[in-house]
Amino acid sequence: MNKIDINKPLQLADGTPVRIATALPMRGAAFCIEIGKNDNGRSEGQLRHFKADGSHIHGDIPDLQNVPEVAPQVDITKPLEAVHIATGKVVPMIFDRMSPVTSDRFYTKTAPDGAWSNDAWDLDGQDACHYKAWTIRNVAPKIDWTKPLETVDGQRVELLPEKSDDGEYWRVRIGVSWGVRHYSEDGKHRFGDQPDIRNVAEVPAPAAPALDLTKPLQTRDGRSVVLITSEGRGKYPVLGYVGDDTGPTSGTSEGKYQAHTAQRDEDLVNVADKPDVFYGSIYRFGDVNTWTADNVSEFPSEEGRATVKVTFPKDGKPTVELL
Repeated sequence: MNKIDINKPLQLADGTPVRIATALPMRGAAFCIEIGKNDNGRSEGQLRHFKADGSHIHGDIPDLQNVPEVAPQVDITKPLEAVHIATGKVVPMIFDRMSPVTSDRFYTKTAPDGAWSNDAWDLDGQDACHYKAWTIRNVAPKIDWTKPLETVDGQRVELLPEKSDDGEYWRVRIGVSWGVRHYSEDGKHRFGDQPDIRNVAEVPAPAAPALDLTKPLQTRDGRSVVLITSEGRGKYPVLGYVGDDTGPTSGTSEGKYQAHTAQRDEDLVNVADKPDVFYGSIYRFGDVNTWTADNVSEFPSEEGRATVKVTFPKDGKPTVELL
């Protein structure tokens, strides 16, 4: 009988979920458990008592056991590498195709040892060619120690200025603790009893603003658009005249000329709000003259005079350009 680890998920041998109860076990038992919600006809919340080896104290219900751990699956959409079991040699691999016969097997473009017959793998990472010399896994993401860090369970990580005395480990503090921990380049704790470290996920750039069909439109390459209707039918409900065209052009409700493409010159976009622009000269003793775009070139900056172009966007701070 396997040893029961009460710090890991538990179940009965018939799959009934259970948890350690707050009540003390009866005499002769090591664990008191509470039956969880189930479809096996057992009363939820009922208490049962088990010996240290997982057998029931009276032997009349299935044994207690840890929930079997599912073998990690290889993610074929991410980078792969093969590892030689005996030597630890690592070889980059490239996914080729899934097996046409079974859904839990795939092929790589090459075999790690160069043999064409050793390129099949099970999704649990095992060599499917039965040589059993290699396993395959996803490449562990590299850690950028110059960027914000956290543990895999979300605790803040403070990177200390100097590495360990032997130069092999990064020194960090985790959460609010003042204790110094040592981590390898790949984010593993030196002794394996602390959570792994990773980079804090970067917040993606905000999505492009949605097309506002109540505001002026143009094509992505700058041609004017006169909107006819946005209530057409089908995949391309937006209709409008582009430039001097006599026939209408259609687009999706998001403004795409072709729904399956990322970006085209013919896509519809809102006309950007024009900023307010000021031209003027500021003199040494505080006098100010204003100019237009047509005549400002006649008054360039020189000793005692600074001629500037000030741009005031609709949102944000103005910018100043010395002319």
